[in-house]
Amino acid sequence: MKIPSILLQFKNKTGLILVTGTEEANFFIARDTVISNIFHFRLEKTKFSDREDSARRGLVAFETGSKIEQLKKLAKQDFIKNFKEATKKLVVEQKVDVVYLFAPSSIIKELEKALPAVLKKKLVKTHAGNFCKESVLKILKKI
Repeated sequence: MKIPSILLQFKNKTGLILVTGTEEANFFIARDTVISNIFHFRLEKTKFSDREDSARRGLVAFETGSKIEQLKKLAKQDFIKNFKEATKKLVVEQKVDVVYLFAPSSIIKELEKALPAVLKKKLVKTHAGNFCKESVLKILKKI
């Protein structure tokens, strides 16, 4: 896709734009006046039942929620692991000059730590929020 002239242009440099949610990620490469999606992954949505980890005693039901929290924590760790592996592959396949990270505030610090050292040095800007459903042009306007 061509980048409109009113937006940031990547002249003579390559930009890597990492856009993540909590369960999916899109990686874009911007060179000169063109931006393209080079990688995408999505984890299966974690499903929780309404009665998970509940106990019943007489007429009163007790819910601890600890099992749900453990499952959420495991899903987050799995996502970070997949993100780390994908960015390591990118370092080998692509040469980038600048990196932009768009991620939810609940996970952005962990994703910054998961970036390979080469990409950490080139990280220019981070944006907190879930931008996975946004168009590439809206994301470029935020840079």
